[in-house]
Amino acid sequence: MRKGCYKCALKHLAQAMVLLLESKKGYPIHRWLAVGHMAEAEDELNEVSYKTLIRDYRHKVMDGEDVKVVELIEVINQEVI
Repeated sequence: MRKGCYKCALKHLAQAMVLLLESKKGYPIHRWLAVGHMAEAEDELNEVSYKTLIRDYRHKVMDGEDVKVVELIEVINQEVI
């Protein structure tokens, strides 16, 4: 198993956040692009609790719910600082 990368996960979550904002501006396909980045963020981490947290948010996005990805970024960023 390769070592997880918190910074890479944060990068993918930031991209997901931007894409979700774009989806609200009239580009619905961007929601699915955001889902892909959230899955990538999940894959970057080895910590099960973080993987589960991202997965839960990702499933909400897939179900059409609004989520605040910045909350995920704030939690995971605690590992970086």
